[in-house]
Amino acid sequence: MPRLLLLLAFLSGFNALAQPSKADAAPPKTDAASPTLALGSVEKDPVSTCLACHMDQEPKAIPKGSPFAPVLPRYYSAEWYYYNVRSETPPPYDRTPDTDTKGHGVTHYDWDRKAMIEIYEDVCVNRFPSGHKFPCRFLHVGDKAYYMTFEKSAYAEPKSCCLVLEPPFYAVRPDFVSLNMKYQKSMPLDHKDADWWLLDVHYPSRYFGYGFDRKTREPIAFWYRVLDGWGQQTFYNLRKERPDPSVFAIPAMCQQAKLCKTTRASP
Repeated sequence: MPRLLLLLAFLSGFNALAQPSKADAAPPKTDAASPTLALGSVEKDPVSTCLACHMDQEPKAIPKGSPFAPVLPRYYSAEWYYYNVRSETPPPYDRTPDTDTKGHGVTHYDWDRKAMIEIYEDVCVNRFPSGHKFPCRFLHVGDKAYYMTFEKSAYAEPKSCCLVLEPPFYAVRPDFVSLNMKYQKSMPLDHKDADWWLLDVHYPSRYFGYGFDRKTREPIAFWYRVLDGWGQQTFYNLRKERPDPSVFAIPAMCQQAKLCKTTRASP
């Protein structure tokens, strides 16, 4: 997921896959009217680590029958529930979290088009100092990732739009698990056997994890740090069908989008 998460999610030590350092470049221009994204501080920057998952390269071949490194379908659509869990205990949890902050959403993914969209229909991910009780979208098209907010409906015209990261920043690669995540443990979720993977960063309370159904090898949930605890998205109704290209349409407001403003915040 992008700089605010993960995201979505949403993934320093990947050398050849890393984007060139821009420490000596002029600061990129940001949109003064853009929402502000809060960034966590970590020992091994998860933002940099995550970039390897978002490069425009063909996925590596995974040995047949391998019990590790699950691979996302090249295209799919899935529904999910988002939960904001206020707890000192990090995920994964063995059952759907009990919380008063939750919402429904949809993900459409098409690696052949280098496109992905996450639609938060009720509440957004809680990484924003200005709040999260509004619908939002994260849209990847080509080498750009857009963040959109909405007044009431995530299917209306956006209220605001900005670029999460400076391009290039592609949709997550199908083989992102094999790039910089490590196997954590096996633990069921809602009575489904699941294998859990952890982003390989040096961070005391952990930062981002992903679970896959052990039988089907399909994504079952992922979790990440938010401002007041943890966010977890639990998938259901995953369909291995190519999404209609129209779901990846870039709204007019986003055509000239600038970088989102950012702030550094302790997770």
